[in-house]
Amino acid sequence: MGIFETGWEKPSPIQEESIPIALSGRDILARAKNGIGKSGAYLIPLLERLDLKKDKIQAMVIFPTRELALQVSQICIQVRKHMGGAKVMVTIRGPNLRDDIMRVDDTVHVVIVTSGRILDLIKKGIAKVDHVQMIVLDEADKLLSQDFVQIMEDIILMLPKNRQILLYSATFPLSVQKFMNSHLQKPYEINLMEKLTLKGVTQYYAYVTECQKLAETYLHRIRRSGRFRHLGLAINLITYDDCFNLKSIEEQLGTEIKSIPSNTDKSLYVAEYHSEPVEDETP
Repeated sequence: MGIFETGWEKPSPIQEESIPIALSGRDILARAKNGIGKSGAYLIPLLERLDLKKDKIQAMVIFPTRELALQVSQICIQVRKHMGGAKVMVTIRGPNLRDDIMRVDDTVHVVIVTSGRILDLIKKGIAKVDHVQMIVLDEADKLLSQDFVQIMEDIILMLPKNRQILLYSATFPLSVQKFMNSHLQKPYEINLMEKLTLKGVTQYYAYVTECQKLAETYLHRIRRSGRFRHLGLAINLITYDDCFNLKSIEEQLGTEIKSIPSNTDKSLYVAEYHSEPVEDETP
């Protein structure tokens, strides 16, 4: 019910490939573009494997940015909506660390955390991962930079022997390959970077009320408008001062963010204009 209410009617290719393998307990190294269902690919088996009779942290998802952590935590909370006692906690740098320490002492099954905050928890000696069966790195290519590899190795040393590691990334740089060879146990590799054709559209709007200076943060905000095989419309509400930040984002992304035209082409976002099915080119 939680999956359906989240809006996922059928699995995307990355979900179809990885969910059965993740449920089997194997490590996974998955490469796929943004917006094609990676979050669901690890959240669904992660929640399915929880033992709600145990009042321990059993799964941990680590992100490079707070924006992404907050977004995925909302998805996780929605998917586990009908799971009774499943407790999800999100912790990022910024809020009071003491409050998060107190929350960890309560019943928590899933921790969604940024790389900076997990470092804080380790330094305080309260990163209770000795019961964690599944650990996920979203955007592993960004996380497994030189400064975070050591943190991950420290965490892995505290994990139980039968732990499961899931790495999801858009690219596989050398740092990911080295980590995989050192810490993954015969990983199941998935590569879904093939071009996916659009099969429909959405009328979901993402209103961005303040522009971020970093293009990466901006993308994390607006990419929730257009998801797997769907077009989306992101509208930026900005002040004069934001124009300079928006120009910087355009330069970083190599694109042009246009003003809303007086007459919008409805075929870009109205579903009735896409009644003809589009042939799926995905192998």
